[in-house]
Formats: sequence, structure tokens, C-alpha cells
Amino acid sequence: SVSGHDLHACGLEPGPHYQKIFRAVLNAKLDGKLADKHAEFHLARRIADGYKRAPRSAARLRKDRNNASS
Repeated sequence: SVSGHDLHACGLEPGPHYQKIFRAVLNAKLDGKLADKHAEFHLARRIADGYKRAPRSAARLRKDRNNASS
């Protein structure tokens, strides 16, 4: 299955969104929507691309920073 190394290779910095991506991939896999590792990676990359494009508000940045230091 998809790893953090795979997401980092897509240019996505580590953070709480990794867990959301892993969960989405796992759910799709369990629902029979992904046939193989290639399909898992393709879905993860599509989701990761959305995170890379989405601007984060100042409040979101503070929340992410606080969660990282906890």
C-alpha cells in the first residue's frame, strides 16, 4: 500500500493530511475500487495534489503548527 515515502516523493510535506490520504486509500481498497498498487498510488497522488494546491488560512497554519509541537 501507499507509504509516507510515496507521498513525500509527490512533493507533499509530512503532516496530518497524510492520515487522511491513507484512510481514503484504505477505504477505497476495502470497497474494491482499487485493483492494485498502481491504482492506490494514483488515488493518493490525486488527493495529495489537492492538498498541495489548497491554500491554508493563517488559523489553519497555527493549528497545524500547534498539533505538530504537541
